[in-house]
Amino acid sequence: MAARQRWPRTHSGKTRSRSALAKDTQREDAIKVRELYNTVYSREPESKELELALNHLGKKPQDKDGKADPQPGKQQGYEDIIWALINTKEFLFNH
Repeated sequence: MAARQRWPRTHSGKTRSRSALAKDTQREDAIKVRELYNTVYSREPESKELELALNHLGKKPQDKDGKADPQPGKQQGYEDIIWALINTKEFLFNH
C-alpha cells in the first residue's frame, strides 16, 4: 500500500491550506501547482497540465449569472485544482 500523502507543510511544520496557497505571494503559481501535483500524485505535472492549471488560476471568477464573483479568484482557483486532482482516475486508483 502506498504511503499516505500529506499536505505541504510550512517552515514551522504547520499544514498549508488551500487558502494559504492563494495568499502565498512569496512563490510563483507554477511552483505551488507543482507542489500540489507532487503531493497528490507524487509526480511533476506534465507541461500541458501545468499550463491548464496556470490558465485556470488566471481566470476571473464569475457567478452563475455571468457577473463577477466576489470570492477571491486565486483561492477559488486553487480549490478547483485540488478538487480536479483528487477526482481523477489516477488519484483514485493509485491511492
